Amino acid sequence: MTPAGDGTVPPPPGEVRLRRLPVTADAVAAAREASGVLSAQERERAAAFRRAADRDLYLVAHVGLRSVVAPVLGVAPREVVLGAAPCPSCGEPHGRPVLPQAPGLHVSLSHAAGLAVVALAAHEVGVDVEPRDRPAAELEGLLPELHPDERRLVVAATDRSAALLRVWVRKEAATKARGVGLAEPLHEHSTAWAGTRGVAADGLHVLDVDAGPEHLGAVAVRAPRGVEPTVVVPGRRPGT
Repeated sequence: MTPAGDGTVPPPPGEVRLRRLPVTADAVAAAREASGVLSAQERERAAAFRRAADRDLYLVAHVGLRSVVAPVLGVAPREVVLGAAPCPSCGEPHGRPVLPQAPGLHVSLSHAAGLAVVALAAHEVGVDVEPRDRPAAELEGLLPELHPDERRLVVAATDRSAALLRVWVRKEAATKARGVGLAEPLHEHSTAWAGTRGVAADGLHVLDVDAGPEHLGAVAVRAPRGVEPTVVVPGRRPGT
């Protein structure tokens, strides 16, 4: 990944702007203090979590999402309007997040224990993160449903659990970018490539990303023809 500036300029075609939001004590305190920027529906959702850890993760993720998007839109975080695309299964508006104020800007949000990640792009984008220590048993049941190439990659891997988790984050990112979520059959598209990036049969670019020592991550983006996607991290320098 390469560094970017302060993140106030919309990402150009082919660029995925990625922001990691670790759920530290300081981040939780800041998110609680800034929770007034959230919509009434978001605050209601946060209050509904029974576990404090889940509530804190939600707050860091959603306050963080607004803080990432606001400078690009040129508005305050509380002025960011977040909508939701229609669910591909039921048609109700609880699909991926959309930005009515900037139809040309696409956003994706993922969070797992201890980390939230926001991705911005000029085209459809999806991001997923998963904890590296996720129990293999939770994913093993998915193996028969994967694309045949993915099954072969996992079975042949020295570390089967790590390979299965890598395939999973790639698939999650890709289904988010397509806007179908897990409504898409898992065997529909393959993400079975040996390197850190590849192109699915429908032309969607999928890239592994650095999600930190405790998580695996991937982004997927629908880049214009002839454009090689890149991932940038605003304000971050190589090796930091």
